[in-house]
Amino acid sequence: MCRRVAAKLSIDWPSQQAGQGMERDLYDGKRLPSRAPAVKQVIPAVPACISEMKRFWDKPFSHRVPVKGFSRLDVHNMEELGMSNPPPVELSVAHHLNPNRRAAFSSTSASLPGRTERLTASVFQKIYHSSALAVRALNATSLLTAYQAELMEEMGRQMDAGSPNPALWEEICVIADLNLRTSRGAVQSCGRSMGLAVVGERALWLGLSGLSDREKVDFLDAPVEPKALFGASVTAMRQRCDLRKQEGEAFQACLPRKPIPKGPPSSRPGFDAPLRSSQSAFRSPRPPQPQQSDAQSKPAQPKGKPSFAAAAARHRPANPQGGKKRRAT
Repeated sequence: MCRRVAAKLSIDWPSQQAGQGMERDLYDGKRLPSRAPAVKQVIPAVPACISEMKRFWDKPFSHRVPVKGFSRLDVHNMEELGMSNPPPVELSVAHHLNPNRRAAFSSTSASLPGRTERLTASVFQKIYHSSALAVRALNATSLLTAYQAELMEEMGRQMDAGSPNPALWEEICVIADLNLRTSRGAVQSCGRSMGLAVVGERALWLGLSGLSDREKVDFLDAPVEPKALFGASVTAMRQRCDLRKQEGEAFQACLPRKPIPKGPPSSRPGFDAPLRSSQSAFRSPRPPQPQQSDAQSKPAQPKGKPSFAAAAARHRPANPQGGKKRRAT
């Protein structure tokens, strides 16, 4: 069947590589023909299918081109059936595994703490979304194909009766066109899922590098090539680095920079702080003070406990004879 289809559509059929030059062994016998080795049956790749599969491979990470006609393939209760978006994480699990973002979880949806983890999670969500689009397209194709089979059976009965209905034949032809269009959407969605899977593996490898997030985007959004993970982006990066190196060497040879004079070595704050603290802690000794009088040299009595001599001096009269001494005439 596929061979006839390929011949009708002018598609080259791949040649089978049959086992040639196989030697007969003891178990093949003498009379019966030798058992032919198993040959894998392959079918040709349809050029239109390959083109639609690679539609999103030029920029697999940042492509925002919607799939044409997919708005008509929405399924009733597709959220409950899991045919739209991936299931969200439970808040209880997110609170337990990431308690530092508990306050943020109350207002927004839960997210992973690291940038690499959030990027990987977003890629997985896009893959799920694209796969769900492919499933919805295949759901419509299954519905149309089943209806087409019913119409063709009825068309066969009408032809046996000798009275075929032209409107029925027109309906069958329209269903065939709709099947082709939904198949194109399914191929586009599967191709986008394949490109996003490549982006996810690139992100894991770039997580081992020291590139910034802006530089990583250039590698993540590089075109997908079947023979290499990063493809031509690695060659472009090498050429850019070599060009910068050659440019720097050329400027240094033709236009050398003037050597910058070195200034006095600046003291480090880490070593200078203990020195300042030790200098502030050192104090010069006080000069010797002059000798005080006997009254000043007496130690001061503690307050609250006056001595007996001080109390007696306080109650002693100023003139023991009871008056001022008269001047002798």
